[in-house]
Amino acid sequence: MPLIVPLVADVLDRPRMEQILGRHRPQVIFHLAAIVSGEAEAEFDKGYRINLDGTRHLLEAIRAVGPHEATVRLEAQVQATLKLDVVAIEA
Repeated sequence: MPLIVPLVADVLDRPRMEQILGRHRPQVIFHLAAIVSGEAEAEFDKGYRINLDGTRHLLEAIRAVGPHEATVRLEAQVQATLKLDVVAIEA
C-alpha cells in the first residue's frame, strides 16, 4: 500500500516546493491551490498569480528535481503527467 503524506506548501514558493518534491519524490500530487472564478475575476492579478503562476511553479519544480514520473491532479479537472522533461496534459 502506498504511503500517503499530506503536505501543505505555498505554490508560489518554488524553492520550498523543490525541497518537498526532492525529499518525497511523489508519484501522485493533488494540486488544490486555486482561487475560484468569482474571486479570480474580482482580483484578476491574484487569480492569475496563484492559478497560473502557482501551477507553473509546481510543474517546473517537478521537472527540476530530476527524472521521475508524477501525476498531478489539478483543481480544474486537468491531469498532467510528467516524465523526464516531457509534459503531457490530459483534459
